[in-house]
Parts: sequence; C-alpha cells; structure tokens
Amino acid sequence: MKAYLIFHYLITKALWYVGKAIEVIHGHFQAASAFIVPAIGGIILSAIFLPQYITVGASGGIFG
Repeated sequence: MKAYLIFHYLITKALWYVGKAIEVIHGHFQAASAFIVPAIGGIILSAIFLPQYITVGASGGIFG
C-alpha cells in the first residue's frame, strides 16, 4: 500500500509541474481541455468496462 501512495504522490507532483508548463505554453483553455477530455473519457470507459465499481477521481485526466 505504501508504494501506491508514493506513486500517487509523484504523479500528483508531476501533474503540478507539467500542467503548469502546458498552461504557460498553450493557455488556460487548451490546458484545461487536455485534462478534462481524458478525465471524462476515463470515467466513461470505466463505467463501460467496470460497471460493478464506482470510480471517481482525476486519474484519467492525469494519465491522459
């Protein structure tokens, strides 16, 4: 379980730095789109392929 938490922390930090750089280079709208579209897609795909589980969070957006 600890390895998962460390991985989650590192991914969150990466989102902070990479997301900030993307926002500076491409602007607010494109940075938000680059996060929101994969997040919604991840939620939809999760609902289709894993309907027995409730999934929420930003993982789809982060990995997108």
